[in-house]
Parts: sequence; structure tokens; C-alpha cells
Amino acid sequence: MVRIFPSLAIALFFFSGTLFSNNLSASINTKSISVKGSGSSINTLADCQLSVNAGFDIITCEGTSIQLLAEINGMASSVIWVSLSGKGEFDDPSVLNPIFTPATEDNGSTITLEFTAFDEDSNCQATDLLELSIFRLPEVNAGENIVICEGQLVHLNGLVDEEDYVIEWEGGSGLFANIFSSETTYEPTILDPNPLVLTLTARDPIGTCEAVRSDITITFISSPVVDAGSDTSICGIVSLDLSLINRIPSAENADRYEWTTDGSGFFNDPTLLTPVYTSEISDFGKIITLTVNAFGDNACDEAMDQLELLINDNVFVDAGSNEATFVDQAFNLVNSSIAPKAENMKSVLWTTNGAGTFNDPTQLLPIYTPAESDENKEITLSLTAEGYCETITDEMFLNVESIVLGINPNKVDQKFKVFLDAANNNLVVDFGSTQHKETDWHIFDLSGKIHKRGKFNNGQDRYLIKLDWDTHGVYVFKVDDISRKLLLHN
Repeated sequence: MVRIFPSLAIALFFFSGTLFSNNLSASINTKSISVKGSGSSINTLADCQLSVNAGFDIITCEGTSIQLLAEINGMASSVIWVSLSGKGEFDDPSVLNPIFTPATEDNGSTITLEFTAFDEDSNCQATDLLELSIFRLPEVNAGENIVICEGQLVHLNGLVDEEDYVIEWEGGSGLFANIFSSETTYEPTILDPNPLVLTLTARDPIGTCEAVRSDITITFISSPVVDAGSDTSICGIVSLDLSLINRIPSAENADRYEWTTDGSGFFNDPTLLTPVYTSEISDFGKIITLTVNAFGDNACDEAMDQLELLINDNVFVDAGSNEATFVDQAFNLVNSSIAPKAENMKSVLWTTNGAGTFNDPTQLLPIYTPAESDENKEITLSLTAEGYCETITDEMFLNVESIVLGINPNKVDQKFKVFLDAANNNLVVDFGSTQHKETDWHIFDLSGKIHKRGKFNNGQDRYLIKLDWDTHGVYVFKVDDISRKLLLHN
């Protein structure tokens, strides 16, 4: 490259009267004058036939060594290369075409190299300058490698420290939110390999330098999956081993677990996949929820699932108090002194060892009608309650009395009937046409307490005994030495 100094060129012209146009080079008084303009030196002395050309200005990239290509026209005994502004080095500055290696601090700047040739015989020299522009390569960093849960968006935080370079992400079959930004997101697809390598590339906009690249490796981790198992039920205070239910808990891609409950019970170890849950009394009759969270790699969110646990209370059944009835009188169990009771059951069923029948044996309080063969027997009525976990049976005894209460063993013809006039709350004793003597009567309960007493007069065929106390229950009606049980209702 040649630089022309106008004032000097004029001075030369008036001194010699001749300006050699060949490469704008000339000599004067054996002094060499460097003229910048066409890429060669100018000498104005006719006896100094020497000119040089340092070569074309160069644009290069950081880290590149330059092969210089200078030219000499004429005879030269020696040459020298000098870096006027840079800090790089020549492999040999005394040869025509050395290799120049820029220094690191020269990157991103333009430096000037000077080339001079000497002719000792004619005592003249020629000089030319060359400008070397060095593009600084950007620092490109795609970021730290990423481990991420499959299906999640990949956040990329790359770095390119030179704004003039063209940035572009490469690789993958997914979608970049902005492929020309170092900071962007990438949405993977099922076609992406695992691991996936993405490349951040920075290119010189004029194509002088090769692209600078940096890779990032993305490893996809499978998400945890968990199944809490099948819904189930238990009875009362029970320790439920979740490894024994119909569909046991299972998990994939998980190595840590945490069980919780909205009930009052507790787990023997909530960090196990299949712990044991023990219920509490306050859980009885409720549906509680058991929740399991499964944790895998920290890159993934935990998975959660639930099962419902029905905690049934223990079955309770009570057939009620023992009772009595007459052979021709149906007995309604709702009238028992202690009514039958059943709790926490799915169904009930009455059975008997007697020959009578229930109007509906699946009802808790049915009506039992004795058969003739039940007369003067103590039959068993059994109440069975079927629960969700157990079946329990309880019994009560029903005395089926004859309508004829008794016959005086000393008076075989002494017979009478007793029945209840419920409308008037009277006990009716009917001798009919049967002759009877004057005799005492008593009514007492099963504990022996007398509630009523009186006399039957000789020859009277019917008597009314007022039931003026709480008459509900079983009583004994005794006439002289004859006694029978009565079932009385108020």
C-alpha cells in the first residue's frame, strides 16, 4: 500500500524536473522517500533504480499467521520488516516474504507493517507500508450441559461476546423460540436422540473467518410415574398392609416416596412404596384418602396418586330381650322390652328353630307368627347381621304360651282364659261356664315383684283386672297354684 505526501512530491518535482511514473518510485540524494498511494515506494534519483511493494492490505482473523508477499523492483542488498503499531512477531524479519503472527493484544485492531529494501551499492533504499486488520473471534459458549425431565421446555442461556457476528442455533428436530438468539428456548420432540447435542454458532458477517461453535449436551430424564393402588376397605382398627391389597402400589423412575393421609391413622414408614396403615377410632365409618408422592431425578416434578380407604366400623348386633307370646298371637319384635338392634351392616336375616314364620325375615323388626307346634315351647329367634368384613349372629328366646293358662290339679274341670283388652288397658279373665271356687290371684314380674293381687269370687264367670302400672314386659299371672307367663303391653 502506498501513501502519498503532496508537499514532498512537489518539492521533488522542482528539484529534479523529472518524476518517474513507474510505480511512482524515485530517488533523491541517496535518501529513500516512502510514498503511500499505489502500494510502492518512490525514489527521485536517476541512479537509484529501487522500488518495493509490501503487498495488498490484508484482513485476517484472530489466531491466524500471515504469509507476507512483498515485491522488489531493482537490486537490493538487504530487506527488513518492522511492525509499526502491533506487537506481533515475524518468523524472520530480514527475508522478503516472512510469516507474521499477530499478538493476542492485536486482535480486533488494524496494525501497520513496514517493508524496507536497501541497495548499499547505490546507497539508496525504498519503503512501503501494509495495513493488517485482525478480526477478533468472539467467545462462544452454549452453556452448561443440561439434565432435564422429558417433555419439558429447554431453556438455553448461551453467550456470544461480539455483537457483529451472526448467531444461530443448530441441531435437534424440535423448535427454537428464536434460533438467532443466544438466549432462547427449545421444545424437544420424540424424534430427538437422548442425549441431544445442540450447537451455538457465531459467523463472521462478511465470511472472512470460519464460524465459531460451542456445543451443549441435553440429557432427558424419564418422569416418575406412581400408582397408589386400588381402593379398598377395612373394618375397625386394623393395620392395612398395602402390599396385600388387590392392586398394590407401583412406581417407575422414582427412588423416594412420601405417604400422607387425611385420616387420623398413621403409617409405619411413610417413605416406603408399600407401607402399613393403621386406622384410628375417629376414622370409623369414613372414606379417607391415602396419598403417595413419588420423587425421581431433581430435574423432574414429583408424581402423585391417591387411593380411597373405606373404614367400616365393627358389626354390632343385638337380638333384643327374651319375650313371650300366645300361640294364637303374632309377636311384633318392635314391642320387645329391648328392641333388636344392628349397626354397621349390609343386611340382616332372622331365622328360627320354631315352626312359625316371619312376615319379612330381612327386616330388623319383623313380625313372628307362631305355629301350633310352637305351643308351650321356648323357641329361638336368631338375628344375623352381615357386615363388610364380618357376619355376627345374636339370639333371643320367645316363649309361646297356650291360651289356656292352667288347670287346677285338684279341680280338673277348673279352666279359664286370659286375654288383653288393650283399648281399656284391662286384663280379662274368663271362666265361661266353668265352675270355680273362690281363689286368690297375683301378677308379678320375672324378678318376683308383685304388681297386682286380688280374689276371684265363687261363681263369677268374668273378671276385669285393671293394668294401672307400666305393663310393658313379661309377667307371671298366678291363680292359686297355677301360673303362666303373660306378655303385656301398655
